[in-house]
Amino acid sequence: MEKLLSCMHDVCNKLSVILMTSKLIQKKCTLCPKQDICGGCPNLPLIKDIEDISKSISDIVNSHRNENKSLDYQTYNLSDLLNQKDILNKITDLGKETNLNISIKNTLPNEVFVSLNCNFNLEGIQFLNNIFYNAKKAEASNMRIILTDMSEHVAIHFIDDGLGMSSETIKCLGLSCASKTSTGEGTSILKKIVSKVNGTIEWSSPGTGAGCCVTLRLTKIIP
Repeated sequence: MEKLLSCMHDVCNKLSVILMTSKLIQKKCTLCPKQDICGGCPNLPLIKDIEDISKSISDIVNSHRNENKSLDYQTYNLSDLLNQKDILNKITDLGKETNLNISIKNTLPNEVFVSLNCNFNLEGIQFLNNIFYNAKKAEASNMRIILTDMSEHVAIHFIDDGLGMSSETIKCLGLSCASKTSTGEGTSILKKIVSKVNGTIEWSSPGTGAGCCVTLRLTKIIP
């Protein structure tokens, strides 16, 4: 079963790369200054078909994955989790797949416990993949991950140097009106994952062209 879930996870990651690439190609083509002359790229319908098929495959895989995974709550020591070499390698690999330079600043004490009803290697990686994909779609090159210990919760900040967002766009995240180039599907998936672990997530940005910060808050287990 573990091997099956791992394969499903790998398939989802590869599909995310395909989806990101097709989105970037579509965006580049629609912004082409020669569009009025050439009438638009004739390959755009094919690229859109690739995107739609990839989404359908992703839905099928996620459906089977959800049927087979355990939803029991588990206690994690976040400091230990981040010190695990395989976890750090997975985060680095995700950064490479999305062409993002990843840096991690962990200011947590040695023992910070949270209770989650998810598997980090499944939903956790899916969450990160979504964060990285959205940052790359916003033309970011760098991603800083900062972990901060608060009195009752842990705050994890994902800060990119992408295009940023206006306050109006932030208010619409998760809705179809988020922007002309976004369906809001990515933010909806993130909210769904976070709600399952009783966490909160919010987006902030100084403004257009100034990057974006996604903040995940997880309630601590106080000994």
